[in-house]
Amino acid sequence: MKPACHIRFACPADLPRLVEMENAIFTAPWSPTAIAAELIVDPGRLALVAEIGDEVVAYAFVWRVVDEIHLVSLAVDDRHRRQGIADRLLRTLLRHEFARHTRAMTLEVRASNEAALSLYRRHGFAEVAIRRGYYPDNREDAVVMVKLLKGSAPQAPQPPRSHDQRKES
Repeated sequence: MKPACHIRFACPADLPRLVEMENAIFTAPWSPTAIAAELIVDPGRLALVAEIGDEVVAYAFVWRVVDEIHLVSLAVDDRHRRQGIADRLLRTLLRHEFARHTRAMTLEVRASNEAALSLYRRHGFAEVAIRRGYYPDNREDAVVMVKLLKGSAPQAPQPPRSHDQRKES
């Protein structure tokens, strides 16, 4: 039996683990400063982590941009891939209050990342454009994907006014 995965709001105490994961997963990782900015309580941002036991094993950062939400980053620790964690994080994002009253969720994904492309397609994202040479490390193209939202998703928990360790699920 797989250990339970819990999704919660990210907090500043998660920063060292998020930096560690970012550096291990990505060839062009974000700086600690950029990651720390995602953890600041801000009505235009949402940061979630998935944890197994006391270990953060995945994270997702989303921005509200006018009437859309943009998935900025979704990452799963290599040791925990293919366990449905990214799927669960994405489902949580799509049903979260943050997604209410928005018309779409957008994202970019590496053209070579078949696992991520498959995940997003399963969730109803459509490929709408290619950004040529988007990724700075190797100039790989990005696939731009969009999922139209109803703007009336079922109510999900509101983000706390300050970061804390409340479990969202």
